[in-house]
Amino acid sequence: MKEYLAPFFGNNFFQNLLSPYSVEENLLYVISLLLKNEIDKLSSENDLDIFLNNSRCGYLLNELRKKREVITYAKMVVFGLIEKLENNSYIALNLDIYYLENVMEN
Repeated sequence: MKEYLAPFFGNNFFQNLLSPYSVEENLLYVISLLLKNEIDKLSSENDLDIFLNNSRCGYLLNELRKKREVITYAKMVVFGLIEKLENNSYIALNLDIYYLENVMEN
């Protein structure tokens, strides 16, 4: 999967989003099935360390993250979120891991 199928799916089922001959729906369907399988394998919150590690879905998503269109889209989304946070100075953002763990437990 890692060496042959993931690159095959990533390169042959992902085309430019502006292409009228889009086959991305098929790729999204495959990814959704693989993600469902990954999520079903998780038995607790502690299993997040193994999520997408050495798995078919992880290999496929790793191939897709190499695509220029995916990088550009992710960059736009992340920059947009950061810009909103900067413009709304009243929003408090706490990234303290211990605080977040306590909030999630309660």
